[in-house]
Amino acid sequence: MRNMLRNILVAFGAAVITLGAASAQAGDYDYAKGQKAVYQVNEIDRAWAALRNINNHLKATGTPMEGNIDLAVVSHSSGVYMLLKGSTNSHGQLYEPKVQELMSKGVEFLQCANTLRGHGLKKSDLIDGVKIVPSGVAEIAEKQRHGFAYVKP
Repeated sequence: MRNMLRNILVAFGAAVITLGAASAQAGDYDYAKGQKAVYQVNEIDRAWAALRNINNHLKATGTPMEGNIDLAVVSHSSGVYMLLKGSTNSHGQLYEPKVQELMSKGVEFLQCANTLRGHGLKKSDLIDGVKIVPSGVAEIAEKQRHGFAYVKP
């Protein structure tokens, strides 16, 4: 009788653990609407990971177009290369389709004007829809002042 009770408890414990893990993997956790996040991309070597992080963030919370989150990406320094038309990562993958997909979901992409000047680039070099701000770092500080969480992938 004692062994049978122990076996039942072990089986019950295993079932609870399995169900808990499956539930967590299924994405049953609901994040409250109203998150605000600003992603800083200032290193081209981290740009692809940043876009992946942003996509995962939206999968977890829902999109700006759905009214669930306010999300901006501020690019400066070498991060500008992520927002240039025809630019690719080290594996030859174009950034533009990923950026456009995120824009279609309501993500705002902001490029530092100081960086454009410093690299001799023009607005016409950027992916359509990218907005220019006077200073990338000042924009990040302003977003934080308005309650945005700072994310640096």
